[in-house]
Amino acid sequence: MRELMNLEIEATDVLGPALDVGGGREASYCGLLGASDLLSVNLDPDIRPSVIADLAMPLPFPDDSFNTVLSFNTLEHIADDRFVLSEMVRVLKPGGSLWILVPYLYRVHGHPDDYHRHTATGWNLMLSDAGIPSDTQHIRPLVWDPMSTAWAIADVAPIGRNWWRARRFLRPLVLRRPLHMRSIDRRLDEDPATVVSDYALGYSIRATKPS
Repeated sequence: MRELMNLEIEATDVLGPALDVGGGREASYCGLLGASDLLSVNLDPDIRPSVIADLAMPLPFPDDSFNTVLSFNTLEHIADDRFVLSEMVRVLKPGGSLWILVPYLYRVHGHPDDYHRHTATGWNLMLSDAGIPSDTQHIRPLVWDPMSTAWAIADVAPIGRNWWRARRFLRPLVLRRPLHMRSIDRRLDEDPATVVSDYALGYSIRATKPS
C-alpha cells in the first residue's frame, strides 16, 4: 500500500497554498510532495508540523484559505473523522482540490489508535454529507491485484520472525505472475476491474469543492 501511495504522491503536483492535515516535515512522504507554500497541522510535535493542533478540534484557519487540502494515512486515526472531513472542506477554497489517502485492507495500527476502514461507497456518502457533490468526487482503489493484496496482508502476519527476510526474494514472483494465476476468488461472471477493486489496500480520494 505504501508503495502505491508513494507512486501517486510523486506523480501529483500540489497547488498552493496547501494544507497537509496530519502531516509535517518528518512525515515519511514529505520529500515526495511537489508542493511549495505548504502548511501542515498535527498534534505530534515530533512530526514537526507548521502548526500543532488537535484534529478533534476545529482547524485553526479561516474559511476558504487553501487551494489544496490533503491528508495521508491520518483520518483512520481520528474517532470523529466526519468532523475532520467537514473542517477540511471548510478551509478549502471554492474550486479547490481535496486529496485523501487512506488504508482499507490493512492491519490495525494505533497512532495512538485506529478507528475506521470505509469502503468507496462510505467515502462517497461522507463527502456528499460534507458538501462535495458526487460528480466532483474521484475515489480510486489502490490495488495491484488480488494476490498482491493477499501478499501484503501476509506480509504483516506473525508467520515468523524471519518472514521479512524471505519476502524480498519472493515478492517479484508474486507481482509478475499473470493476473488469472493470482486471483484469490476468480469470479468469471464479474467485471475483472470490479473484482480487483474488492481487494483494495487503500483508497485515493480526490474531490473538488463547488465554486
